[in-house]
Amino acid sequence: MGTPGDDTLFYFGTQQHVTLTLVNPYSGRSYYIDDDFYVSSAVYDGGAGNDTLFMTPLGEYVSLTDNIASNEVGNQILISIEVIRGGSGGDVINLASNSIIYGDILIYGDSGDDLIFGNAGDDTIYADGGNDTLEGGPGNDLLYGEGNSDIIYGGDGSDLLSGGSGSDVLHYSADATWPGGFVAWNVGDPTDIINGDRIVVNPRDRNFDGFDGGSGIDTIQMGDASDALFLDDRYSDNPFGFNTARIRDVEIIRAGDGHDIVDLTSKQFLYGDVSIYGDGGNDVLWGNAGNDHIEGGTGNDHLDGASGNDVLIGDAGNDKMFGRGGDDTLIFGDGIDQLYGGDGSDTFLMDVMDAGADHIHDFTTGVGGDVLDISSILQGYDALTDLLSDFVQLVDSNGDTCLKVNADGQQGAYITAVIFEGGISETLTDLVNDGNLIA
Repeated sequence: MGTPGDDTLFYFGTQQHVTLTLVNPYSGRSYYIDDDFYVSSAVYDGGAGNDTLFMTPLGEYVSLTDNIASNEVGNQILISIEVIRGGSGGDVINLASNSIIYGDILIYGDSGDDLIFGNAGDDTIYADGGNDTLEGGPGNDLLYGEGNSDIIYGGDGSDLLSGGSGSDVLHYSADATWPGGFVAWNVGDPTDIINGDRIVVNPRDRNFDGFDGGSGIDTIQMGDASDALFLDDRYSDNPFGFNTARIRDVEIIRAGDGHDIVDLTSKQFLYGDVSIYGDGGNDVLWGNAGNDHIEGGTGNDHLDGASGNDVLIGDAGNDKMFGRGGDDTLIFGDGIDQLYGGDGSDTFLMDVMDAGADHIHDFTTGVGGDVLDISSILQGYDALTDLLSDFVQLVDSNGDTCLKVNADGQQGAYITAVIFEGGISETLTDLVNDGNLIA
């Protein structure tokens, strides 16, 4: 029992083998534990003041109650402790409970591979070294992975998820649902203002967290519901402060299943190179000023690279792809795709041909113009011995030009692979000689 002042308490337990599945009652996530820990059922009550519980360098299992399997049952053994300092072993610190509401707490994990659950207060957790897993729980939490590769979940509230060094995974949490009246507006980036498409946000999930990947190759992992994630969102709580970018130094964003919006456009915030993966669902994925890699996944997706030399991949579904500024590469997928290269010398790459024709809306011919690469779908074509016209034809139709392909150059039917919207006047020979067609 502590005094009314600022006390220091030391955790001492007995070694035992712990085998159980620990479930976080806030998130429902489960963790299988099978290891030796030092465990204590003594009561650590700091009393008044700012009190600290020090753990030893051994791997220890600290829970809010004397029942290590669940804090929903058992007697509370952590009382009025404001700071927990973990030791250098791999520790479990479990303060999560629906039945016991604990105040704000500061936790340091130290150098082991730790599993740390906060409670319902505004918690601050420093994982320190090790490959750690942090769950903040309810409240406005500050979660710092620091060294090595960490996994961080904010939970409910406006949380700061900071990876530090290492390749970290920062998990998106649904804090609310977007109401009606809000739209995602494709404004491009400060170097290339677009003022383009607007997408209704309701009823997608809304997030109040800030994401700071730090050094290393860091990932934001969104859920499998229909989520919305914005770089520039001044209408939602932001732990970085009002009118500041919500995402910093994150290299990969995975949207998960669901009809998601990942909007990195902003008139005031530049964002560098990033890879965005839509996964399943009809997604809206908009990049910023970097050289971005944007992949739609399955579903009818809307991809926009903004400025930079971007790679856009449609995958399965009827997709719309906008390269915008820069020398972009747009890769057709299964389905009927609509492609817009925008400014720059863009490459349209067809590595699979399906039953539906894809559309290119702004193909620029001539030396230094755009490039259509169909070499992957032609079977056995040899420019030294074969006539390209045995494999490819250009046919004008209602003001457009259809590129028809007989993949093996034999007697089979020609299939329309690409439609050049608005038509082109060049012959096959012109396109090849000017570098606009790679066969």
